[in-house]
Amino acid sequence: RYHAMLMIIMYGCFLTYSILYANNPWYRFAYIIVYAYQFLILKQIFKKESEALDPYLQKTALSSFLLSALFTVGINIYT
Repeated sequence: RYHAMLMIIMYGCFLTYSILYANNPWYRFAYIIVYAYQFLILKQIFKKESEALDPYLQKTALSSFLLSALFTVGINIYT
């Protein structure tokens, strides 16, 4: 539950920034594609217990990096 709370807060922060400061053009929201993968990971995490969660650390870290990279590229592209 703690993990889900952190991810939902993270999603909210990314979306809030994008809506307030960088809402045009549409491709600045391309990072949202990664949300689907992270929701799948979160769904699998809820089905596991403590030591079985270790393989999900790498998946979560890599998807978070991809999310951050897409967000950074999206808000820094000027047209």
